[in-house]
Amino acid sequence: ETPSHPLDVSYNKQDGSFTVEINGEGFSIADNFHLSSQLIHQRTSSGEEVVLQLLNQTNQGNVTIQLMGTVFTVKVMEPLVDLLSQFMLAKPSLDSSSILKAPMPGVVKSISVEI
Repeated sequence: ETPSHPLDVSYNKQDGSFTVEINGEGFSIADNFHLSSQLIHQRTSSGEEVVLQLLNQTNQGNVTIQLMGTVFTVKVMEPLVDLLSQFMLAKPSLDSSSILKAPMPGVVKSISVEI
């Protein structure tokens, strides 16, 4: 299982930035990107440009980014949703041993069986 490290993120409407606190140190992330963009350009507090590559995102709030060659999967959710998600039951997997799946989309017209 992937280790979990919850972080509090706040949004500042005045300057349009997100603030993330990691190990007691605050980092500001400018809100100058769209999650539809594959590259996200940011500047550190020292002015150095950092480029994040957005690899994937799901409707469950999982965002996969790459920073300096390292891939991170981040789950983005509201605090209340995070709290309630602890009580959600895992979806049971269905027994598909008796189901025939066609290798290509379409209609199965015949199945040859020899007994």
